[in-house]
Amino acid sequence: MNRRPLRLLGWTGLGIGGLLSIAGVAMLITPGPGALVLFFGLVVAVAGGLLVGVGSRPAPGS
Repeated sequence: MNRRPLRLLGWTGLGIGGLLSIAGVAMLITPGPGALVLFFGLVVAVAGGLLVGVGSRPAPGS
């Protein structure tokens, strides 16, 4: 099974999650939904990291 798409999706999730986390921290300074954006960004980043980990493992039987 080709795991490259999983890795690519994971790195994309890490990038988007990181940007959302930075935006959430910036929004915490001003009134608004900063905590929600920060939480969502962290969830997306963690999910992306898990996908990178799964996509980086060698395929079974190889």
